[in-house]
Parts: sequence; structure tokens; C-alpha cells
Amino acid sequence: MLNYVDPIYDIVEVIPNIRLIDVGLTLAKSEVQEKDRIKILYQEAEKSSLFSIAFVQKLASLGDEHAKEIRSIYQAYSQYLENTDIAVMQNVCDEIIQNSPFTLPKEFARYLLAIIANQGIDPKFVEGRELINMLIPSIERTLKAVPLEKISEEQEVLVPEMKEFRHKAFPDLIKFDGVYYAAFREAAHHVGFGDLGAIRILKGTYDPNRKKWKWANMQRLVDHSYDLRDPRFFVNHENKLQLVLGGSIINEMDETVWMAPHGAILEDGYWQLFKAIVDASADGESGQWIWRVTWNPFDNNGYAFSYGKDVFSLSLVRTADGKTFEKVTDVACEPLTDLSEATIRFKADGTAIALIRARRNGIIGISKPTDGYCIWTFSVIPFRLGGPNFVFSVDEDDDEYENDDDDEQAMWAVTRYIFLHEDNVVDEATIVASMTPHELTPLLRLKSSGDGSYPGIVLEKDGSLSILYYSSPLVNTSNIYITRVRVSSNP
Repeated sequence: MLNYVDPIYDIVEVIPNIRLIDVGLTLAKSEVQEKDRIKILYQEAEKSSLFSIAFVQKLASLGDEHAKEIRSIYQAYSQYLENTDIAVMQNVCDEIIQNSPFTLPKEFARYLLAIIANQGIDPKFVEGRELINMLIPSIERTLKAVPLEKISEEQEVLVPEMKEFRHKAFPDLIKFDGVYYAAFREAAHHVGFGDLGAIRILKGTYDPNRKKWKWANMQRLVDHSYDLRDPRFFVNHENKLQLVLGGSIINEMDETVWMAPHGAILEDGYWQLFKAIVDASADGESGQWIWRVTWNPFDNNGYAFSYGKDVFSLSLVRTADGKTFEKVTDVACEPLTDLSEATIRFKADGTAIALIRARRNGIIGISKPTDGYCIWTFSVIPFRLGGPNFVFSVDEDDDEYENDDDDEQAMWAVTRYIFLHEDNVVDEATIVASMTPHELTPLLRLKSSGDGSYPGIVLEKDGSLSILYYSSPLVNTSNIYITRVRVSSNP
């Protein structure tokens, strides 16, 4: 094995919207022993699972056979999440066991095959088990879980009124009074001065026999001063359907200079757009962004996290009407910074669970109503996510549902996840994951690429999930897609 040491990581844009994790290496004069390579892998994995895999793949591209075998396991895991065919993983592991001259990849392979066969883990695999789960977070839980199944393939959401807009993104989905509502931003570009985004709202139905969706245009929300984006549905205390959304003032350099939360409410079949009134103490220097409101039946208020471009913590805000928001508390998760997009859900006892995006990690937060939601405990997810959303695996509003183990309430999450191609080009995708109050386990990759995710999720009566998300297969072009996934009641 060649002794490449001291990796330096940089994320560079190769072409517009295509990024690469560039790994700079120093070549030492002597070759490295396998025990030393293991120490190096531990060191890099502790920094970042994504960067450590980039390091492995860089070594593989330079001819390092040890790294090639680890890379083959990572690529097999990526394929499994896409097609849930375990044969690829089994074949890769069998090949390594039969032909590898290296101890560590063989240990990885034997350990993974034991998981697949539902066998006990040999104690001598302890080191390999720990390291592979650092390099590929959740691989053990992924392979132990029941694979998910798509009930309907991904279908593009499109009505004639949308065709002139190239960039359709940041969607949400809700089922209200038996009707599906979809909302998303549309414009010519992701962001741009003179190209202000508007919010398109559709009404939809699903034919379970044909497994097809049908959509009709409902309304387009426009503010000629603000770029509108990130519409998120919620149902208020009067059982009325509302949206919270962001509004940005964009300057001539395509920079966001001010962020002002907006809202809309459905009255007599028509959406009324308004500017929300928000506690100014939650403002950053460029205003603030309320990303998603969830109504809490425990105290009959809506809650959301607000964040600013220049603020490293979140502000928890509360509303009694969906129009005026007061700050409850500031929430930080040291040492993680740049907390931003967050979804909060509430259990029947009022416990708040939040899935939060940070710079390099995801975060799951928990808070109790007895603390006034001012005290939060956090579990760190060892990989990046974006546009986080989740639902409980069983509807907690169902009178027949009883949960005896509140601490381990099972949930389903959909979010952005980052894979790497063999050349370390970033491959972003939307994944479905199982979730507990402490862990997130990737289980299925939806057809998606480039900038995307930001899903809307509906938990159906049969326990399946209807998922609306966006994907950007082409530069500066994105579209909205919907699929339905069959999941078990207990991830």
C-alpha cells in the first residue's frame, strides 16, 4: 500500500452545479503497513464520513488495492439503496473474501455477510465493525432493515401552466379534507434579481388502480417585491389550511439582502397571501426565515424554527393564528453551527421532536412541554442532510393508537443525502430513511440527482407514504416528482 498521508479536502465546482470533493495528498517515501492504514482511516472517519470515503476513493484512483476493495463495498451499498437488491453486496463481499490479500477488507466483508444472513457478529470483527460504520454510517442498520418498496414509480408533477418555468423546486404536500394539495416555487432560475419566484398551488387526486396521479392548477401566489420560496402547509386551530413561506429581497448581484416570512390561508377556495408579523428579536442582520410550522394539539399553538443567514443558532417561535409569531427561546447545538432548515413534529403527550440541518451533519432534537420547549437535547446524525421532513410511522391522532414506548417512537424521514461517484463527484439524492429519536437510517434512494429533495410527505391510511420532492437532472433546470412507498408500521 502506498503511504499517502495528510489529506486536505476541498469542495470545488467542476462545472455549474456539479461539485467534486478534491483530496490533496502528500506521498511519503516508504510504503505503509495495513495497521497504519487502519489508524489513518479512523482518523479521517472521525473528521467526516463523507470526506473519509473521498479519501479512500482518491487512494483507489491512484492504484491502491487496499482502498479499491473498500471502495467496492461503498459502491455496492450505494447501489443497494437504489435497487434494494442485496445480491450486489453479497457478490462484492464474496469476491473480497476469496481474493483479497488484506485483512481489513476481508473483515468488513465477513461482517457484512453475517448481517445479511442474520447471523451473530463474531467478536473478532469488533474493530472492523466500528470502522466500516464510521466510513459508511448506518450500513449495519440499513442491511438489517426490511427493504422498502415503491407502490408507484416516480411521476413528474406537471400542469400546462407550469411549462414556461425551468426551475420548479422546494415543494410540499398535504392531504386535507380528502384532497391532495401541492405547493412549490417556480421561476426561471434558482435565484436571480428580476426573476422573482412565485408559489404554484395544485390540487390532486390519486387513482390506486392505475397508480397514477392527476393534478389541476389552483392558484399562483406572487409578490412583486419578494422572491417567494419554501412553501410549507399546516392546519391551524380552526381547521383551516395555511402556508408559511419565505420572502427574500434580492439585489442586482443576485444576493439575498433581506428575508421576511410570509403566509397564506385558504378561504372560500381562494388563497390569500400576507406578510407574517414576527418577533424582531429573532432577526439576524438580514432578517429571518421560518421554514415549517407544525400545529401542536397539546397546547393548540403552531411552532417553528426561525433562522438567519448570519446566525449560528435557531430561534423557536410560536403562533396562535399562523400570522403573528413570538419568540420562545434560542436553541443551539454546540459545537455544530449553521443550523437552518428544521421540521418539528409533536407526539400526543406534547413532546417535540425536530429533524435539523447543520453544516456537516443532521441533528435530531427533543424537548418536553414541561420545559416550555426551552430545553433541548440532541443526537448528531453522522452525515449531511437537507430539506429534512419526517412523519410518525403511525398517526398519533388515531384514537385506537397506543404507544407504550414513547422514547423509541418510530418515524419515517425523507431528506437529501450525498453519495460520491468513484471519481468523487458529488451525487446528491433524495432518500427515504427510518428514524428514531436518536438515529436516522437510509433505506431507499428515490430517482433523483443534483440539487433536490425538500419533500412533502403524507402518511396514508394503509401506512404507505406519498412523497413529493424535486430533482435537478440538468443544470439550472429542476422538476417536481411524486411517488408512493410501502413501509412497515415499525421501521
